[in-house]
Amino acid sequence: MFTAGNIGHLSVLSSFVFSFVFLVSYLISEKSRDKTSWIKFGRISFWLHSFFLLSVILTLYYIIIFDNFRYYYAFQHSSSLLPIYYKISSFWEGQEGSFLLWMFWNVIIGIYFILKPDSKWNTSLMIVLGFTQFLLSSMILGVVIYDLKIGSSPFILLSDAISAPIFELDPNYIPEDGSGLNPLLQNYWMVIHPPTLFLGFAVSIVPFSYAISSLRLRNYKSWVAPAKKWLVISIIVLGIGIMMGAYWAYETLNFGGYWNWDPVENAVYVPWLFLVASLHSIILTQKNKQHYKMSLILSVTSFILILYSTFLTRSGILGDSSVHSFTDLGLSGQLLVYMLSFVLISIYLLVSRWKEIPYSDKEAKVYSGDFWLFVGVYALILMSFQVIFPTSIPVYNAIVELFGGFSNLAPPVEKELFYSNAQIWFASCLAIFSSIAQVLWWRGKKAKEKFALFSKSIVFTIVTSSIIILFYPITVPSYMVLITASLFSIFSNGSVLIFFFRKKDLLSSGSIAHVGLAIMLIGILFSSGYSSIQSNNYTGLVWNSDFPDEVNNNNMLLFLNEDRKVGRFNVNYLGQRKKIKGNTEYFNSNYLEYLPLSNVHILKKEISIGGKLYNENDTVEVDNNNITYFELKFEDKSSSFNLYPKVQTDPNSDMIVFSPDVQNNILEDFYVHVRTYPDPEQETVWSERDSVSVALKETFFLNDFISSIEKVTTKSDNNDGDQFIAEAQIKILSEGQEYIARPAFLIDNSKVGLIPDIIDDLGVKVYLSSILPKQKKFTISFETTQKNWVIIEAMKKPLINLMWIGFFIMIFGLSLSLVKRKI
Repeated sequence: MFTAGNIGHLSVLSSFVFSFVFLVSYLISEKSRDKTSWIKFGRISFWLHSFFLLSVILTLYYIIIFDNFRYYYAFQHSSSLLPIYYKISSFWEGQEGSFLLWMFWNVIIGIYFILKPDSKWNTSLMIVLGFTQFLLSSMILGVVIYDLKIGSSPFILLSDAISAPIFELDPNYIPEDGSGLNPLLQNYWMVIHPPTLFLGFAVSIVPFSYAISSLRLRNYKSWVAPAKKWLVISIIVLGIGIMMGAYWAYETLNFGGYWNWDPVENAVYVPWLFLVASLHSIILTQKNKQHYKMSLILSVTSFILILYSTFLTRSGILGDSSVHSFTDLGLSGQLLVYMLSFVLISIYLLVSRWKEIPYSDKEAKVYSGDFWLFVGVYALILMSFQVIFPTSIPVYNAIVELFGGFSNLAPPVEKELFYSNAQIWFASCLAIFSSIAQVLWWRGKKAKEKFALFSKSIVFTIVTSSIIILFYPITVPSYMVLITASLFSIFSNGSVLIFFFRKKDLLSSGSIAHVGLAIMLIGILFSSGYSSIQSNNYTGLVWNSDFPDEVNNNNMLLFLNEDRKVGRFNVNYLGQRKKIKGNTEYFNSNYLEYLPLSNVHILKKEISIGGKLYNENDTVEVDNNNITYFELKFEDKSSSFNLYPKVQTDPNSDMIVFSPDVQNNILEDFYVHVRTYPDPEQETVWSERDSVSVALKETFFLNDFISSIEKVTTKSDNNDGDQFIAEAQIKILSEGQEYIARPAFLIDNSKVGLIPDIIDDLGVKVYLSSILPKQKKFTISFETTQKNWVIIEAMKKPLINLMWIGFFIMIFGLSLSLVKRKI
C-alpha cells in the first residue's frame, strides 16, 4: 500500500543513494579517460537526486497542509487551525524540515552549475556539493543499523514516535488536531526569514568549494575571481537573513531590542563576519597577487563556521540558553561527524599544499590602502573571536566532561554588556580602517601629501561629532569614539564618491557599502545605547510585592479608561481586542459570546469592522483565539495614535508570548509591550450581589456605569415540557465605550436558573434575576470585582531607522559590485 509516508521514505532513500552516485561519478570523471561519459552519468544522477528530494519536500508538505496527523512531524509542528502560510513555515520548524530546506537551496545552486557552460571548476564544485548533499541526506534517513541510528525521518508514524495507551487500544488512532506551531514562530517574518537564512548557508558553499577545489586541483590563482562574486552574494543573502531575524525579534520578542547576543545569533553573526573578511582578503589578493593563503583559510573557515552554527543549534548542546535552539533528536553525533569531515579534509588539503601556495614577502606600506585593508581584515577576525569563544563555552564544557573532567565555566551573565562593550571598539576600528583604506586605495596614488586627502573629512568629522557629543549629549567614552569613527567613515567615503562622481564613469560600490555600514552603526549606537524607559512608575505604588524591583519601577499599571502619563503621552487603556478572520481591524472582545456546546463565537450586537457589517448573533470565526490584543491610546499636544501589543498563549503548553507594538516615526520608535495582565485562569473574587428593578429602555446605574435594557428575547419549548428562556440585552456605557451584557433567565421543569454574563473589562457580572410582568419590569442583579487592567513597559528607540536605512544602503553598495563598471 503506497501511503504518503511510504512514498516519502522511498524518496528519502532514493535521494540519499543518488547523492552518493553523483558524488562518486564526478570523482571518477576526474581520473577517468572517458571523462565525458562519467560527467553525463553524474549529471543524470544529480537530476534524479533533485527529483527525489523535491518528492520528499512535496510529500511532507502534503502531509502538513492536509492535516495528516497520523505522522509525528505534522502532529508535532502543525495544526488544522493554522492558516496556510503558517503551515508552510511549520515545514522548517523541525530539524528534518530545515535540513530539507538547506538541501533544496543546494540543489538550486547545483542546477545553476549543471546548466552553466562547463569550466575547469564545475566538476570539482559538483564534487564538494555532492559530498554536502550526501551528508545532509543522511540526516533525514531515519534508519537503524545494528542499534546505530542514522538520521531522523520526517515520515515516522505518531504511534511509533510516542508511547501512549491510546495506541494499545486503537493502533490506528489519529488525533483530531496537532500540537501547532510554536507561538514565537507564528509571525510572517518566520515565513521568509528561515528560507533566506538557509539560502545564505547554501550560497556560502560556493566560495568554499572554489577554495577547496583550488587546493585539490593545485590551481591557486584563478579561483579568486569567481569566488569573489559568490562571496558578495553570500554576504548579501546571509546578511538579509540575519537582519530579517533581527526585525522578527524586534516585533515579536519583548526584550526591547533586535539583537540579544543569543548563542545562535552569535553563531550566525560570526560566519558573516568571516565572509566579509574573506571578501576583503580576496580583494587584496586580486589586486596584488598575494595573501592567497589568508584568502583560502578565510573562505574555508567561513563555511566551517556555518556548519559549527548548525551543530550548536541542532545538537542540543545549548540546552535552554537559546530561544533558537532545537531539541536533540539524537543527531548530535552525526552533526559532529558532518562538521569534522569538512574540518579534517580542509586541514589536510591546506597542510599538504601549504608550501605550494603562492606567497610574497612584500610588505604593504603604512600609507597605502593595502595596509589598512589588511589591518581591517584582522580586525574582523578578532571581532569574530571575541564573540565565538564565549559562545562556545558549552561545547568546551562538554568536551571536558567527555574525557572525564569537570568544567564549571559559564557564558557571560551580562551578555549584552560583555559583547557590546567589546564589539563597539572593534566596530569603531573597522569604520576608521575601512575609511582610510578606501581613500588611499582610490586616491592615494596621485596624491603627494597623503594627509591632505583626509583634511576635509577630519574637519567635518570633528565639527559634527563635537556638536552631537556636546548637545545630545554623549557622555560614554566608547560612544564618543564610535560616533566619531562613523562620521569619519561617512565623510571619507563620501569624498571617494565625489571623486568618482566627477569622473562621471564609475561609482564606488565599496564606498557606498561603507557609508551604509557607518550609518547603521550610528543607528545601533543611539537605538541601543540611548534606548530609554518611558513607563517609569511615578505613583510611588508597588504594583506587586512579588514582582522584581525592575518591573515595579519601570512599568506602568493602567486601569481601563483611566489616564496615566507615559513619557510625554497621556495613555488610556481601552480594553482587550480580537480580530475576525479575513478582517485586519480590531474589535472589542466583549462583543463576543462563546457557545461551548457548538464551539463557536457569536456577536452580541451589530458591528461594522473594516467596512463590513456583521449582524447580531452572527457566527464569526476569530482569527487565532489564542491571541489577545490590548488597545492603548496615546495622546500628546501634537499627536494621537493607538497601539495594540499582543499576548499569545499556547493551548498545548504554559508558554505565553508577549509581543510589542511599535509606533514608527522618522526620528524614533515608541515601543510598547504588555508586561503582565489579569490571569484568566485565576479565581475571581466577586462582591456581594446588588439588584435594581427597571423597565425596558429605562436608564439605570449598574455599579457606576450608565446602563439600559435594550430588549428582552424569549424562547419556550413546548415539546419537551415546561422550558422557558428569557435573555436580556443590556447596554452599558463607560467613558465613551459601549458594552453589551446578555444575561439569561431560565425555567426548566419548574426549576429556575440564572445564567450571568461577565464584562471582563468593567469587572461586572450581570444577572437577569427575575421578571416582574405586573410592573412590566425586570430585576437586574450584579456583582463587581476589580476592573480590567494591564501593566505595560514603554521604551523610546531614538534613530533606530538609521540602522535599517544603513543596512539597505550597505546591501545596495554590495549589489552594485556585482554589476560591471561598478567598483
